[in-house]
Amino acid sequence: MSIGVRGCFLSHLGILKLAEAEAVGSVLILEDDVSFVNGFSERLTGVVETLQSGNWDVFYGGGGTERQHPVATGLALVEPQDGVGCAHFIALRGSAIGPVRQYIEAQLARPHGDPAGGPMPVDGSYSWARRALGLRTLIAAPELCFQRSSRSDITPRAWDRIGGLRNLATLWRNVKQRLDLGARKRIV
Repeated sequence: MSIGVRGCFLSHLGILKLAEAEAVGSVLILEDDVSFVNGFSERLTGVVETLQSGNWDVFYGGGGTERQHPVATGLALVEPQDGVGCAHFIALRGSAIGPVRQYIEAQLARPHGDPAGGPMPVDGSYSWARRALGLRTLIAAPELCFQRSSRSDITPRAWDRIGGLRNLATLWRNVKQRLDLGARKRIV
């Protein structure tokens, strides 16, 4: 893993360790590049009310998945075997925190490519843990947030390392972010 991928993984793992040690009822992890859709606050209220029923282990506020099954207004079920891309807005219930932490921590000790899951980006680790542990997973449908276009420490591009090109890339990302926000406002 690159240093950025490993750092992101270890950040998530550190939060899970702290949440487990403090025996919290649930934990929400937001990455630094999360952006919220128009109407987020209003939509979140309904989602939180459903989540308070307690019939979930993992919740994604956004992210990609191939299949999902609507279960309530603003929420869909994702089968444990179906991966979810992006862990920029993820919540875990207290009962799932310890098992997920143990599973993804064990991945660090395994070799890359291990059939039980070796080191990988944290998004993939959560998907592997969900499948191995059979966790009930819900996802916001439509999404409550998205990962905004920004310079990445996880997958830095060549143009981010060169002064003049870095500035052009930043300008392009700002334009793209505004276009993304405009498109998402129309969807919601």
